[in-house]
Amino acid sequence: RYENLVFPNIVLYTQVKIDRAGNRWFIAQNKVWRLQPGKAFNPAVPDFVLDRDVASVLQDRNGNIWFGTRGYGLRKCTPLVSAFQAGITGVSINGLWEDARGRVYVRIITTIYYYDAATRTLASSSAFPDAPNRQMDILFGPTGDKWLLCGIKGDNDESQLRHYSADGKLLGFYSFKH
Repeated sequence: RYENLVFPNIVLYTQVKIDRAGNRWFIAQNKVWRLQPGKAFNPAVPDFVLDRDVASVLQDRNGNIWFGTRGYGLRKCTPLVSAFQAGITGVSINGLWEDARGRVYVRIITTIYYYDAATRTLASSSAFPDAPNRQMDILFGPTGDKWLLCGIKGDNDESQLRHYSADGKLLGFYSFKH
């Protein structure tokens, strides 16, 4: 049971995630705790301390946990081993996603890119080059289709929800005012 746990010197919990194994991941600034069901837990000792604050989290199909950090880059955690720097450095990773094929997407500032975990390389251009600036979020449909939420460049009052086929063809979009 995890009742009445006190985490020391933490002002803000930035994220809470549950992985496929049932572990609870608490992320506060640059500290990461993994609460494993049925195992002892010490809130005074984080499992991982990263170089910078965590901005986004993703569990990939292999069970690895990816942390996008504010200014350091991308870190990959293999839960049974350790955390290591995974290829993108010196940038803030503000979003992480994985599609049904295992392709990883990262958001740097307001642009979403493909990331090749095998070669540790980031695509040189947007995964959605035809989309407006401020690419904010992606949802993946059951057929491999993608839904992209983005803002209209230079207009803070309008957004678009863009629908793409699995092969990247724009099927349509919906504009809406805030």
